[in-house]
Amino acid sequence: MSQLDWNQVGNAVFKIGSLAGLLALPYSAWQNIARKPRIKFDSSGFSGGTFTRDELEFAGLSFSGTIKNCSADPNTISELYVVVWGNRKKNDSLTFGHNPTKIHDTGIGQDIKLPIKLDGSDAKKVQLTYEVVLTGSHDKELFYARKEIKPGTGLFLPKHEYKIVIRDVYDNYFDEDGHLINRKELDLRWTIGNTFNDLRKGNIFPWLKHVFKIKVSRFIFFVRKVLWSLGLRK
Repeated sequence: MSQLDWNQVGNAVFKIGSLAGLLALPYSAWQNIARKPRIKFDSSGFSGGTFTRDELEFAGLSFSGTIKNCSADPNTISELYVVVWGNRKKNDSLTFGHNPTKIHDTGIGQDIKLPIKLDGSDAKKVQLTYEVVLTGSHDKELFYARKEIKPGTGLFLPKHEYKIVIRDVYDNYFDEDGHLINRKELDLRWTIGNTFNDLRKGNIFPWLKHVFKIKVSRFIFFVRKVLWSLGLRK
């Protein structure tokens, strides 16, 4: 076979390899997306009441539902927080924290503890119990706040809804629908009130610095969320 023939063979092999690589790209991208961390909580019920212990008033919150690992890869839940969202964007909170005092795995009929290991595409039916101190805390106002169903009816419902936020072993924070949450912005919004005293005195710079930190946090979170959505980061 002549030198020219070998060049043609080499070019053909190169083209076939390039085509195979191009055909494999969508599959690789799909695999990355399927393996990205994502955990959600499908709520099936909620109840809340109050009780007293050691002369302190508590809110007892109980959530029933299914924890689902939507990723093909295993993951571990490190925290299960209670939250009351401050807006629809879920970048502000009225309360955030409180790990459950009891986690009951209804599938096996036993109590389990954090951290909770989940296999790929795994699910657990659970009942989460929280005890939130109301005495001397801002949670008391949130818990007792009511809204009238319709003006003039005299019928009221709780004004605020308690929800679950899931933190995984990779320090991702997910809402109940499995969407990423920017914990850094939540913390910054919670502490922005610390700048108001200076602002009232005419010193605007601490407030501006805090707002700048929020903007930076949003940008970093945006980049992180894009990479996460493509399965390019844990």
